[in-house]
Amino acid sequence: MTNSVHCPDGDSRNALVVEDDSFSGALLASLVSDLGFEVERAVTAREAIDIAGEFDVDLALIDLDLGEGPNGIEVARAVRDQCPWAAIVIISVHRSISMLDPRADLPDGHFTFVSKSDLRSAHDIETAISAAIADRPPNAAPTGRDDLTADQAGLLRMIAAGLTNEQIALERSCTPRSVERLVARLYKALALPTAPGMNPRVEATRLYLGAKVESR
Repeated sequence: MTNSVHCPDGDSRNALVVEDDSFSGALLASLVSDLGFEVERAVTAREAIDIAGEFDVDLALIDLDLGEGPNGIEVARAVRDQCPWAAIVIISVHRSISMLDPRADLPDGHFTFVSKSDLRSAHDIETAISAAIADRPPNAAPTGRDDLTADQAGLLRMIAAGLTNEQIALERSCTPRSVERLVARLYKALALPTAPGMNPRVEATRLYLGAKVESR
C-alpha cells in the first residue's frame, strides 16, 4: 500500500465506518485502522449520526443501503453538518447512487462514491480514501453499457421489485401502454438479448441485483 493516507507519527485521526454487515464492517474497520486512524463503527444510520455528533470525524466510510430507515446519504449529510472537514466515501453494491435513491442529493466537498464490485483489495480502499481526501473522483470502471437516465433507473428498480406493468402504471399515474413503451426502451438501453426463450424482465432484474448498471 502507498503512504498517501497514512497518519503522520503522533498525529491521530478519527474514522467512522458505517456498515450493517458485520463481516464487511469489521474488515473495513481493520483496513482503516491499519492506515493509522482511530476507528468507530456503526451498523445503523441512527447510531452513525449519534457518533458523528460526539466523535470528531476526519474520514467516514458509509454503506449506502443500511436497510430499513435512513440510508447512507442521510448519514453523509449528518457527518457533513457535524464535521464539515470530513472526507466521505460512500460504498454501495450499485454502481451509482440514483440506482437506490433517484432523489438523493450528494454531500458537498471531500466526497467520493465507489461500487463494492470495484473493491478487490486493500489498495482499492486506500485509493478511494485518497480520492475523498483529495476531493476528486476515483477511476471508475467501465460497464460497457450506456448510463440509464434517472427515470429509467426508477423504472428498473420497480421491475426488480417485482411490479407488473399495470402496477407500475398506477405508481407513475400513466397508462399500461405507456409503461410498455418505456419498458421496451429500457430493455434497448440495457442491450438485453431478444433470443427466443430469454425473459428480458428476468435479465433486467439480474443486472440490477448484480450491480451491473449505472445511472446518470
